[in-house]
Amino acid sequence: MRVLVFGAGAIGSLLGGLLSARHEVLLIGRKAHVDAIREHGLRVSGKTVRLAKPDAATRVPGGAEADLVVVAVKAYDTSSAMTHLRGLAKSATFLTLQNGLGNADVIGRTALRVVAGTTAHGVTFVGPGEIRHAGVGETVIVPRQQPPKPQPAPEPAKVEKLPGIDQPVFRADVELVNISVVVQNRNGDFLAGLKKENFRLSEDGVPQTIQRVETMEAPVTVAMVVEYSSLYWEFLYDTFQAAAGFVNSLKPDDWVALIFYDLRVEILRDFTRNKAAIMDDLMMLQTPGFSEANLFDAVSDTVDRMQDIAGKKAILLVSSGVDTFSKTRYDAVLKKVQASDTPIYAIGTGQAARLWYEGRGYMGSEQSIGFLQADNQLRTFARYSGGRAYFPRFEGEFPNIYGDIAGALRTEYVLTYTPTNAAHDGKFRKIKVELLEKDGKPLKITDQKGKEVKYEVRAREGYTAPRPVD
Repeated sequence: MRVLVFGAGAIGSLLGGLLSARHEVLLIGRKAHVDAIREHGLRVSGKTVRLAKPDAATRVPGGAEADLVVVAVKAYDTSSAMTHLRGLAKSATFLTLQNGLGNADVIGRTALRVVAGTTAHGVTFVGPGEIRHAGVGETVIVPRQQPPKPQPAPEPAKVEKLPGIDQPVFRADVELVNISVVVQNRNGDFLAGLKKENFRLSEDGVPQTIQRVETMEAPVTVAMVVEYSSLYWEFLYDTFQAAAGFVNSLKPDDWVALIFYDLRVEILRDFTRNKAAIMDDLMMLQTPGFSEANLFDAVSDTVDRMQDIAGKKAILLVSSGVDTFSKTRYDAVLKKVQASDTPIYAIGTGQAARLWYEGRGYMGSEQSIGFLQADNQLRTFARYSGGRAYFPRFEGEFPNIYGDIAGALRTEYVLTYTPTNAAHDGKFRKIKVELLEKDGKPLKITDQKGKEVKYEVRAREGYTAPRPVD
């Protein structure tokens, strides 16, 4: 029998090692563990003593075949694991012995045959290529009970609309500049209720007359740009966690597009209000086909795409921050981001994996510096555009991130003004936004105890004036 064990941790390695005595076994695990098994075999000590010789790899090989797939990852990694195992979903039987509830159901969304169970074996991961079988216990396996087949989601009610309204609204060029401003204190609270007289706006140091300040509740148009590359497969769980969680945080009237990039930039689904369709697209993804991550090309293309969309809008960038092969240069995409009126909210993936590797000495100084540069690129995209960058290390941080982004989009102020410099010279105009009291002094905010609370004003750094031919 051909057995593939996805997740060669302690229990996965034990099962794979025992089964390898009579079956053809392939363990999928982390590089250090895989390298040790390939070179020296899998050493098992304790209640079982043997040197097992299973095959091992860091990812599922293309065209892999298996009669049995054992899913042995942590429960929160199950969805991500199934993206790598989708090619075996119809041909193999899937076995889960994971802790926690619902794993069989998650696997069953993709696989046709699922068996669930529990094991009382005690196993300790000693180090790369070595485990200790600490205790022998019973393993119970039963077929998964199929849940009732869900009814298809009802089609959204059709509403009569004028031609061209049932899609994001695009704007025409006018002699007005719109600046989105978010005000947030150090506790994460957004400041609402500010009036036009509370804002001071200058362009290249010259005060401007603000014509109106809008804070209306309106649908948001979001382009979700997601890195889907095999460059760092360990980061893929963060990728799906960020993408799927953000989709679930959107309101029914919000528009969202799903854009993936690796070697190419691909629009998986254009702007839609059908969040279920976006989730289906995420669940249907196969194993990444390329190890390239052309971040700069993806950001450049999406900024261009968002430029003519009016109303509240944003780019959600889910990425490692690494760029490998883009045609667009970093300085060129920065200029485009800086001139755009679309804020970028970036979620940096792979923070936990990086900490794991760094803590065990598996990451060299050159690679560490490369990741720090990648983080800085995401921060710069966010800062130049008036957005924000997040670098979650734990799964529990994601809901707060979704709430923070949603809060920024729902409570932003849109300042509109006509520039005093009417020249169409194609030059960059630097913008500064400040908050004032009624007497013209800097605005001070205090808490319930009267203590001053610091706050942050986020807005894009400026815009590029049109050229005479524009």
